[in-house]
Amino acid sequence: MLFCLIILFAPSDLVGVNVATVVNWEKNHTSAPVMLRPKIIEFLDYNPVNETTDDSLGSRVKQYRMQHGLSNKKLAKLIPCDENTLSRLEQNRGWFYNSTIIKIRTILEM
Repeated sequence: MLFCLIILFAPSDLVGVNVATVVNWEKNHTSAPVMLRPKIIEFLDYNPVNETTDDSLGSRVKQYRMQHGLSNKKLAKLIPCDENTLSRLEQNRGWFYNSTIIKIRTILEM
């Protein structure tokens, strides 16, 4: 029992959440906020977000955003583009100006 508590306390301390939060993540009751994903990746020493289903631009954008702990709003400011445009791109819906796609690809290559 003590060993289990140590295993739960270590990630919770390193990520900056309480033990109950980690338990809820493990049981899939809740998911980790995007802003904590970089710390979780660092703790795990691998990136669970790398498991994408396809190689579309939308999937790569979402993977990049999650890996770097960015919300849609923050990534949209970084690109810069509209938040709704970014959301549609992640869902592979709609059409996009070439200039927007070039900006996004530039960010992904960083």
